[in-house]
Amino acid sequence: MSNKKTFESKIIAALQSEGFDVWSKKFHYTYLNKYKFNPKTVFDIGVCRGTPELYKTFPDSKIVHLDPLEETQVYY
Repeated sequence: MSNKKTFESKIIAALQSEGFDVWSKKFHYTYLNKYKFNPKTVFDIGVCRGTPELYKTFPDSKIVHLDPLEETQVYY
């Protein structure tokens, strides 16, 4: 396993141990919308496939994209 994957695994494990669910399936509109909050700003860190769901779920929010990878620019 690469250092990046090991690091990601440790971060995911730490977040899960605190009760957070960090899996991409949770970026679905119906999951996000059930919380019924309307943030003024959403930070999309690690831009990827979940980005369209953020626009759909938070249409009135400002969405700030943070990702250093050029190939992810197609998502925003």
